[in-house]
Amino acid sequence: MTDEPSDDISLVIQGIQFGSRTIALTMAEMICDEVYGVGEAQAQAPFEVTEAPDRWIIVGSRSYDDPSSSVGQILEGPVEIEILKANCRVVKCVRKLDIGY
Repeated sequence: MTDEPSDDISLVIQGIQFGSRTIALTMAEMICDEVYGVGEAQAQAPFEVTEAPDRWIIVGSRSYDDPSSSVGQILEGPVEIEILKANCRVVKCVRKLDIGY
C-alpha cells in the first residue's frame, strides 16, 4: 500500500463519507437553485436518488405545467443530475422540457 494521495474522495475521511447519497442530494439541490433559479430545488422536491455503480442519479419530481392552458409554450419539468461517486463531479445536469403542443 502507498501513502500517495488519491483522487478518490469516496473514502471515509475523519468520519465524513464523501460521494455519499446525502452529499449527492445536497449538491443537486444547490445546483438546481444556482442554475435554474432560487426556489427551483423546492419546486423539484422530493428528489428520487438512484445509485448506479459509479454515480448517483438524482431526478426531480416537478410535473409539467397544465398543457391545456399553455399551448405553444415551453413547459418546465423535472431536472436530472448525475454526480460521480469517486470525485463528486457533476457529469449531467438537464431539465426536461415539453413544448406544450
